[in-house]
Amino acid sequence: MKLLFSCIIGLSLILFLSTCHVGSDAGILLRRADLLLQQFPDSALMLLESIPHPEKLSGSERADYAIFLARARTKLYVHEPNDSLIRFAVDYYKRSRNNERKMQAYYYRGCVYQDMRCMDLAVKDFLQALKVIPKESEYLYLGAIYEHLAGCYEEQNLYEDAMCAHHKAYEIYLEQKNSGQLFYALRGIGHIFVLQHQLDSSLIYNKKALDIAEATRKNYHKSLILGEMGMLFNEMGEYHKANQYITASISVAPAGTSLFTEYLWKGNVLRNLQQMDSARYYLNLSKSSPYIFNRGGSYGELYKLEKEENNFPAAIAAADSLIYYLDLIHDTTKATETARLADKYEIELYQQKLAGRYKIEVLFILLFFIIVGAVYFGIDKRRKKKYLELQNQLMKSRTDILSGDLEEQDNAETDLMGMLEPSLELCLQLFRRTETYERLLSLEKKMGVATSLSIHEGQMICESIYDTFGDIMLKLKIQYVDLTKEDLLHCVFFLLGCSKETILLCTRASEGAFKSRKSRMKVKLGEEFFGWMTTRQCLVP
Repeated sequence: MKLLFSCIIGLSLILFLSTCHVGSDAGILLRRADLLLQQFPDSALMLLESIPHPEKLSGSERADYAIFLARARTKLYVHEPNDSLIRFAVDYYKRSRNNERKMQAYYYRGCVYQDMRCMDLAVKDFLQALKVIPKESEYLYLGAIYEHLAGCYEEQNLYEDAMCAHHKAYEIYLEQKNSGQLFYALRGIGHIFVLQHQLDSSLIYNKKALDIAEATRKNYHKSLILGEMGMLFNEMGEYHKANQYITASISVAPAGTSLFTEYLWKGNVLRNLQQMDSARYYLNLSKSSPYIFNRGGSYGELYKLEKEENNFPAAIAAADSLIYYLDLIHDTTKATETARLADKYEIELYQQKLAGRYKIEVLFILLFFIIVGAVYFGIDKRRKKKYLELQNQLMKSRTDILSGDLEEQDNAETDLMGMLEPSLELCLQLFRRTETYERLLSLEKKMGVATSLSIHEGQMICESIYDTFGDIMLKLKIQYVDLTKEDLLHCVFFLLGCSKETILLCTRASEGAFKSRKSRMKVKLGEEFFGWMTTRQCLVP
């Protein structure tokens, strides 16, 4: 018995020491990889992949291993197969005070989700990374997070959000004087303009990106942007310019650069220029590309070219190859989509497990919201009562106007000012209880900062003003019959004290049209009343 007991203790001690030894070696390798990651990600990846049995690492080491591995693969454009490893890092650090590691975990999980084309999940993680990013990490990560966000928004066709994210990244890189990344931010803005069919605007930003590429003497960047500018000119119908830019792109490309895409572009442009032999030469070069999308595009262009040349046997052969590659692209896309759905299903299962783990917390949150809801409904009931009283007062005022003698309404401007005051106060009390009021306040506070407002939001604001200030508009219309519906809307904006920028955002009018309308209204209303109206500041109570 004593011998058996001694053997058990001895084996346990050996296993413990071997585990400590493995853990110690892994810790050394992790620290070395961390030092190499920024400048030599390929060497860091080799070190990380040499660690045996990473699943046996301790909690913090395993989480760091997941972050470092994801970081190295992201830098080398190697896609993670799934989120299982980086998910562990997020779970480990999300309640930690180590904001550096927490931010990195969310950021790299966002990169993994972006590779998996789960854009909604990627956006959530990138936004979470923005919330916790420490000041000392902003130089490396802040611009990159906004660039990734822009890519996700672009995939979701949210072009305004993508544009804002690219501009944020541009401002950050400009402040950091990071010319390399500034090039990609400008190129990204130009690409969003292309997607919005604003080719002239895209050309402006591409030219700025070209200036940076020339200033930094990076031929790869220069070749990239020259080719894209060539395609822009091609889309604009300026085929000679397009040919010049794509030719320049091919000539300045560094040795060893894959130019199959540029050959396809050049073939397309030369076909548009009716230089069929040259176009055929470049398209035949492009069709030897290892990428099926390039091959399919090349055969598509060759089919059009041979058909235009009445070379029907060659056109039929190109069409057969095109059909083959279209089927191949369809199968590949279908397989990728199936894998993405499988990954998404696995993620959803994991999220369900998390939901079960935090069920008690959810119940407490629900209870809290029930209490808050009960309090809110009590307050809301009183608010609605007050709202109805104000509505009744307005209706009474409106009825008095309609039933009164119109001759009495044709008073002097000073009488109109006095008559508008009580109605204006009632309307303002109603207006301050609406979401439109909060939105206008928000717009006024953001003046001087890049602010956007969708067409739908602007229409909603204008409709809310028409509904709430109908009493004021009626009195103004009776007094000044020449005022149009839009003039009345601007009158209310002036009475509220809204700035020119807010009015332009809401009405979608140009600055020139706004100035003209303002001048006409001054004539219609008279200088005294117009001056009184435009000096009001009713928006802020």
